[in-house]
Amino acid sequence: MRQRILVLEDDRNITSALEVRLKAAGYDVWVARNAMVALELASSHQPDLLLSTSVCPLASVAVLSIIWRKLACRIYR
Repeated sequence: MRQRILVLEDDRNITSALEVRLKAAGYDVWVARNAMVALELASSHQPDLLLSTSVCPLASVAVLSIIWRKLACRIYR
């Protein structure tokens, strides 16, 4: 089973580069440009890892904590 990565980043250049490199390395990759889309993708695809820049203005701490809890609950069940 391939590892799943969700990338939360608003810069298209960064997401394009990450997506190409991660897919080439064998990962399934989903890209969200804001926190609400990331929440939807995290719920539907249950990624193994969430990558996000700390300066992404559209990534609210509240939504990121919800995503983190969803991932942690899936891991520890």
